[in-house]
Amino acid sequence: MPKLNTIKYTFVFIFVIVIALFVRGQENVVLVYGGLKIEDGSKKGSHVIVYKDGAKVQTIDASRKFEFELKLDHKYTIEFVKEGYITKKISLDTNAPEDRKEFRFEPLAFNVQLFPQFDDINTVIFNQPVGKYAYDPEMEDFYYDTDYTKSIQSALAEVERKIIEKQKEKKKAEEEEVAKKASEEAAAKKAAEEAERKKADEEAAAKKAAEAEEKRLEKEAQEEEARKAAAAEEERKAAEKAAAAEEKRLAKEAQEEEARNKAAAAAAAEEEARNKAAAAAAAEEEARNKAATAAEEEARNKAAATAAEEEARNKAAAAAAEEEEARNKAAKAAEEEARNKAKARAVAEEKAINKIDAQAVKLPPKHLDHTNIHERYPAGKTIEDYEEFNQQITKTVVNVDGHIIVFKHVTNHWGGNFYFKGSKTVSKMIYDQELGQY
Repeated sequence: MPKLNTIKYTFVFIFVIVIALFVRGQENVVLVYGGLKIEDGSKKGSHVIVYKDGAKVQTIDASRKFEFELKLDHKYTIEFVKEGYITKKISLDTNAPEDRKEFRFEPLAFNVQLFPQFDDINTVIFNQPVGKYAYDPEMEDFYYDTDYTKSIQSALAEVERKIIEKQKEKKKAEEEEVAKKASEEAAAKKAAEEAERKKADEEAAAKKAAEAEEKRLEKEAQEEEARKAAAAEEERKAAEKAAAAEEKRLAKEAQEEEARNKAAAAAAAEEEARNKAAAAAAAEEEARNKAATAAEEEARNKAAATAAEEEARNKAAAAAAEEEEARNKAAKAAEEEARNKAKARAVAEEKAINKIDAQAVKLPPKHLDHTNIHERYPAGKTIEDYEEFNQQITKTVVNVDGHIIVFKHVTNHWGGNFYFKGSKTVSKMIYDQELGQY
């Protein structure tokens, strides 16, 4: 058992020696990693440039996270650059004690912020490193120089403050420029739209004018054609009229010739007729004398008969006039009687209605007759037609909130028409107008 333990310890010792030799054989380095933040811009086009002992040895794309190694025992300058932005530098001295080189160093993280370059801001402070790193015996690792950082911190902060103010001004100016450009673009767009609208209006007006001109020319052509047609028609009518006039003149001449011939024949016939008429006149005179004598005799006889007939006619006319006057008086009396009766009935009915209404107000509900006029004539209009005393009567009862109004139209058998509102006689126009309100 002791022999096995000895072998075990021997193997462990050998393993430790081998590991130590392996580690010692590996070259130790300082790992650097990090990223850039570009104010008011993108990381595209940004780089990390590594200088070793004053010579550029590496350029790294910083558009994404970066990572690289630095060998020991050298002096490095790391520049963070982007065109149009202030370059920042970090100085790193990788010299370290020999006994410390055997062990791994803590990686260094650099997250650097780059600001835009402005011509009117003095950035000479950035010509020197913004930070210095070296081996710190107390930390037993690489660490930044706090005294150096303190010495330039206020100068860096002041420059960065000015840059930030400048960025704000630039951003405000850009925003104003954008707003101005937007306003100008809106004005230009509005002007273009106005010009387009004006152009469209002008084109529409030109088109309208062209159409109007085309219509005017077409109308003038039509009018010219109509004038020519009218002139041709006038010429045709004038020719026809002239031909008709000539034909009429010739016919007239023929008629005149015929008339002259007829006149000559008529004159001869007239002479013969005059002679015959003279003979006839003598015979007629004689006959008239005889007839006159007979007529005078007959007239005397008829005159006596006519006087008696005239007297009889006058008596008959007087009797007819008396009879007509009696009929008119009787009709007028009948009409007056009918009007008085209708008026009396209307008055009586209105009194009855007023009495019922008064009772409905004065008596308590238990004394009311459930068959009263308000139940007979419900709210609205009730129309009744009936015949009485040779009169056709149309009665319309209007119930408005318990208030009763009676309208009547009375037609007599002889044709007379009378209109009543309550007990008052009204004209047909007023009757129709007031009844029509309900």
